[in-house]
Amino acid sequence: MTIYEGRRVNELVQLSLEIEGYTPVVKDVPNGATEVVYIGVVSQVTGTRNVGVRGIFIDGSVKLLKVIELRFT
Repeated sequence: MTIYEGRRVNELVQLSLEIEGYTPVVKDVPNGATEVVYIGVVSQVTGTRNVGVRGIFIDGSVKLLKVIELRFT
């Protein structure tokens, strides 16, 4: 499966969840994973925030995969 500019999912080793105004949370991506779940990272977040996800690949490259705006209550 291709996820970004020809990069393959099996080359992805970490995901960084970045919420505007907060420290990024980085999780390892297990080999063969079909999902990565972040638990409890938004419990203190309020208001409307930009949320980004960056992929860290096996060769050390970092790519922005997605940015969305979410409202937290």
